[in-house]
Amino acid sequence: MRVLYLSYNDATSALAESQVLPYLVGLAARGHDITLLSWQHGSEPNATFREMELSERLAQAGIRWRTLRYHARPAVASTLFDIARGIAYARALHLQQQFDLVHARSYVPAAVALGFKRVTGIPYIFDMRGMMAEEYVEGGNWSSDSLPYQLTKSMEGSLLSEAAATVVLTRNIGRHLVEQARVRASTLSVIPCCVDLHRFQPATTRRSAADPLRLVYAGSVGTWYLLDEMVQFASLGLPLHEVRLLILNADERSRIRAALDRSPALRGRASSIGIPPKAVPGYLAGSDVGLSFRKSTFSQRASSPIKVAEYLASGLPVVSTPGVGDLDEQLATERVGVTVSGTDPSALQEVWPRLTDLTMDPTVAERARAAAERHYSLNEGVTRYDEIYRGLGQ
Repeated sequence: MRVLYLSYNDATSALAESQVLPYLVGLAARGHDITLLSWQHGSEPNATFREMELSERLAQAGIRWRTLRYHARPAVASTLFDIARGIAYARALHLQQQFDLVHARSYVPAAVALGFKRVTGIPYIFDMRGMMAEEYVEGGNWSSDSLPYQLTKSMEGSLLSEAAATVVLTRNIGRHLVEQARVRASTLSVIPCCVDLHRFQPATTRRSAADPLRLVYAGSVGTWYLLDEMVQFASLGLPLHEVRLLILNADERSRIRAALDRSPALRGRASSIGIPPKAVPGYLAGSDVGLSFRKSTFSQRASSPIKVAEYLASGLPVVSTPGVGDLDEQLATERVGVTVSGTDPSALQEVWPRLTDLTMDPTVAERARAAAERHYSLNEGVTRYDEIYRGLGQ
């Protein structure tokens, strides 16, 4: 298939490095002719250098890369401008490449794909990534009666109804969309955030009962993540274990330091470091338990935290809050983690005996790795996208 892939995320970002580029390289290796169109933010130091480096990498993989400039303000008008410009640019690219399919990652690219389809008849995949309008409301960025929310929800209906295929991250939100007749089950696929299993590997040595219990959290601590509750959870384990807490985060050091300072019990036992993405696998392999505490809201039913896939691939059991994607079911069924019933101290405390049993289970690392291979393999994710492409090409 000759595919135009649309991403509103900067292609040089860490998110694209993890959740866009590996899929495209895998799909190109399976014979698809890929053109990536991304909206570049271009404001970070060395942005031009990183773009030159990425252009070389993509060319070596046989992927064409084209860019447009992202506009942030004024909020609604700038997005509408980016959509209109994206449709015009996609039409110009189509004259050269004669695309068979458009793969749109999230809502703004899907709006471009919809406009392009109405002009050219070329079908598109709506790769939702989440429930955008609800995320912005629940994250405190919009109100439910605001113009951006109303426009997004109005547009969402058309994006779903006119898509040749829809991809969501979780079975949880997929069931909801089908039950609400927003999308047909026959056109819906579930592909979670996947991980390169070659990069993340379990440790070769096992922790003994006398060793400190090393908890790790990797990633952003903004909007959805419950930093104070994770810090409190770590401190509540001290009567049972010599707990250590490590937070891997390069950009929010002052916020993390303030949260750690609010827990004197962890003084000398908790730290935060900023590391490049390539160093994350080593730190996870040197840990014992991965934390992922998120707000339990409606939009989180559509969420697939990549950190959880990385934890499991590294052989770590996971502690999670409830209502996040498919994690409640997966952690229980695979016996690779525990879900807290709430975030008050008593609910956090009652998890510790179960977590203690898990960490001393000699087979938990093997089960966690197997769960990652079953649910979050990058190769399997590429295979599912490849099947969608080929199915639409028949």
